[in-house]
Amino acid sequence: MTDQRPALGHRPQATARIVHAAIMVGVLVVFGVFLFLRARMDPLAAGLATPILKWVGLGILAIAALVSYTIRARIPGPTANISREQWWADHFGTALVSWAVAEGGGLAAIILGWLAENSTVMAAGAAVALALLFVTRPGALEGAV
Repeated sequence: MTDQRPALGHRPQATARIVHAAIMVGVLVVFGVFLFLRARMDPLAAGLATPILKWVGLGILAIAALVSYTIRARIPGPTANISREQWWADHFGTALVSWAVAEGGGLAAIILGWLAENSTVMAAGAAVALALLFVTRPGALEGAV
């Protein structure tokens, strides 16, 4: 007798929601910490070429947005003949990669913006990451028929 439970446990849909929320909160926390540090301290790499860091941060953010969107487009919406739990068991990994790419691009832009002493790049990193995470939230993926 084999176990027919999904690999994520009894509730992969709940697992997806928890992981997604944790990633969104993580972006907000990192943005808040680096914004606080920006106001209180000089960056450690003050001698670096800050215009280059600004453009590298924005470039990484743009690439991450494109890759996250491309990965998201590969996730099919649920169909009537499969349960939501089974759908999540099948597509959780792909959704997680999409979320991680969005988060990584945002965090890179936040950190490089801090090093470049540019709050605009930091805010763009947080805003784009959160926007990507919002449009790929579990509820939106489930309704993407």
